[in-house]
Amino acid sequence: MLRRSGCVLLVAGPWPGAVLRLGVRSGRWFGLGDGYGQLTGRQVEVVAEGRGAAVRGRTARLWLPDEYGAVRPVREQPQPVAEPTEPRVAAVV
Repeated sequence: MLRRSGCVLLVAGPWPGAVLRLGVRSGRWFGLGDGYGQLTGRQVEVVAEGRGAAVRGRTARLWLPDEYGAVRPVREQPQPVAEPTEPRVAAVV
């Protein structure tokens, strides 16, 4: 019935024969100081894997939730690029 009507059944825990599984591989909370403060957000790595087209699996890093209570992708901070240096040439004697 669910498949014919285009619905999704979301189950907490294993389900034999499931086509797709979602899971949280790792997580990190933000907002607490040294034993004080308030939690303000959590970053998680979500994994989707299963059968058929999902057999390879995919991962995404998400705020779950962010500081405003919303779910959104983690935007990576650009890493500084090192300036190229002159190649050193060894003298052959």
